[in-house]
Amino acid sequence: MATRYHGQFFDKATTQSQVKLRVYSTYLRPWAAKLGSNPLNRRLWIVDGFAGRGRYKDGTAGSPELAMQLARDAALEGRRYKVQCIFGETREANQGVLRSLRGQYPDASSLLIEDDFWNRIEDVIGLVSGEPSLVFIDPFGLAGLRFERLVTLVNGLGKVDLIVNLRTPAAVRLAPKMSERISRAVGTSDWTLETVSEIFRRNLSRACNFLPPAPLMINDRLAGRLHTELVLASRAPDAYLLWNDEIVKEVERLGAETALGDSAASRDQSIDLVTDRLREWTTRQRTWRRSDAIDFYVVNYCGDAHSGTIKRAHERLLTLGVECLNPREPVEARRYAKVAAGT
Repeated sequence: MATRYHGQFFDKATTQSQVKLRVYSTYLRPWAAKLGSNPLNRRLWIVDGFAGRGRYKDGTAGSPELAMQLARDAALEGRRYKVQCIFGETREANQGVLRSLRGQYPDASSLLIEDDFWNRIEDVIGLVSGEPSLVFIDPFGLAGLRFERLVTLVNGLGKVDLIVNLRTPAAVRLAPKMSERISRAVGTSDWTLETVSEIFRRNLSRACNFLPPAPLMINDRLAGRLHTELVLASRAPDAYLLWNDEIVKEVERLGAETALGDSAASRDQSIDLVTDRLREWTTRQRTWRRSDAIDFYVVNYCGDAHSGTIKRAHERLLTLGVECLNPREPVEARRYAKVAAGT
């Protein structure tokens, strides 16, 4: 049963898989361009721990092929930096297909780990050697996630951004008889079916010194029965801003193609909601900068609004009398005045 299901999975990319891959692909290139612009970064690593076959039978590029396309283009375009890929895959049938696919990208430097990825993370840490990396963890179900091993990997890599496909709906199926698997996935046993994602993100932030991880609930964006939650975790605020803005643009494109999701116009109409959320946030701050407000929003409301909309909402707050002390942005430098009730 399980073998047949796994085999059929790669016949055709489901809508859920297509959305996940498009969001992931949309983030890859600006991530590489941003880090590659630093002259100290001569090599970037993409680590895909659960690579699968790399391409669906219907021709849809999977996450490994998307990474190899990026590595190939960086090489052919003569970029100053090199993109190196590491793929982990434990199933022999998938390994054979992935090996063949790697042969189609001779200009893309890649390594295939033919073993359980969690057993080889020390090898990955040794290969990356502290250089910047993007780690994509997309196990086949929530039970495939190993929190403690993930923490070891992240802390060993150092300069890392992490994207996890957290299949929280699987908790409903696993919980009755296999609750220990959920605890192993999220890092502690203090979860409920409603808080699996929250607990995972909390534990990840604490264990790896990440900023609060930003979840993208795709089913909230595309009004369908999609069960993908992509979680970005990073120590750099810029990563969240990039993640947020690229997601907003991609969801807009998806909405235009499928008649689902938000249009640019509806996003602009939501500026009242963005303003209200920022206003509530300011009541808990003594001082802040505009960039602080943007960082707060893109982490806590990932994909809800483009940074341009957030900036406009912040300007509206200032015109409404909510003032901030902004020493690093002189144009907006103002005397701080806490918002009083009823004013």
